[in-house]
Amino acid sequence: MPVRSPEFIEQLGRAYALGTMPARLLAIAYAITPTELLHLARRYGWTTRSEILSTTTPAERAIAARAAEAARDRELYGDAVDDVRLLRSRGFVVVREGAGFMVGNQRCTFAQIEAKAARERSVRSALPQRSGRV
Repeated sequence: MPVRSPEFIEQLGRAYALGTMPARLLAIAYAITPTELLHLARRYGWTTRSEILSTTTPAERAIAARAAEAARDRELYGDAVDDVRLLRSRGFVVVREGAGFMVGNQRCTFAQIEAKAARERSVRSALPQRSGRV
């Protein structure tokens, strides 16, 4: 079994505990095998998914899911996470592709992501502000 970072283990443990997706899909989402997921759950003593589902409310699971997604984005995109979120909010499709990124159908570097985000910020600030009443 490959060595995993403590952050990865913690994030995977939180996602496992949420119980919002089957273990097989969770393993695929984290690029590990279902067997490795089972071994990690046993090794770190993660609570079984059915126990978690019976003791948490849907609101608590939703909050934890948002936190897990934010942590996953931070791990995946690093310092570019804020720029990626901005571009996605503007309708861009941004994915991690090896050492770089794909924005739509364009391969980009970290610097290009920052430039695109800066351009979107300047375009947004240049638009006239609407009043509260229409």
